Amino acid sequence: MFFPEGTFLRVPGLQAFHMGAFVVAARAGVPVVPVGVQGTRTILRAEQWFPRPGRVRITVGAPMRPQRSDWGAAVALRDAVRTQIAQYCGEPDAVHQSAAVHQTDAENAGD
Repeated sequence: MFFPEGTFLRVPGLQAFHMGAFVVAARAGVPVVPVGVQGTRTILRAEQWFPRPGRVRITVGAPMRPQRSDWGAAVALRDAVRTQIAQYCGEPDAVHQSAAVHQTDAENAGD
């Protein structure tokens, strides 16, 4: 089992995914099963040892197979899995949100 985010932050949002699980899946030709976990940030807060009361919701998606065994296939698989997990987790997409903010900032810098 891989957790491709590889980190747990206080700030809500789906973080960037590390490529390891997707490269392994593409090279081995095996599917990745997207699993979204919702509610853990409220229950298990960063930098705190004691859980708080709450609910955790786990959504298991359909297996997704890589189309080839190269880097491009791993990237495509990552993106497809990320899209599914973003729908399941109930948090904003921090990576794409950040990119949109930086793009808007760059466009406004010319004004």
